[in-house]
Amino acid sequence: MGLTFGRKTFRLSDMLEPAHSVITKLGGYAAAHKKLGLGKTTVYAWSRPPDTSYRGAGGSIPDKHWRKILDVAARECPGEITIADLIPIECRPYLDQYVASASSAAATADDEKPVSGS
Repeated sequence: MGLTFGRKTFRLSDMLEPAHSVITKLGGYAAAHKKLGLGKTTVYAWSRPPDTSYRGAGGSIPDKHWRKILDVAARECPGEITIADLIPIECRPYLDQYVASASSAAATADDEKPVSGS
């Protein structure tokens, strides 16, 4: 099974994450490009390896499209796509560390707030 683009068919195993999962949640390549108002090749390139003649993005979705993806997802498939789904796989461990650090800092800041009298 594969995806035909032009005259070439690509194996699904060639697809890269997180782009492939996000596009699938939006209803596939044709639906995603229409819903997002982007060209077919733009959406398709997100899930192609960067070393192909199609100028693949290596599975990364450029951040300039994130807001539009989140807006469309909120309407079309609520709760299925979050900002974390758009973060490249190799960056996710750092995201977890950042979230834990930010949560800890917020809790510390809350503890240090003066209590207002009533």
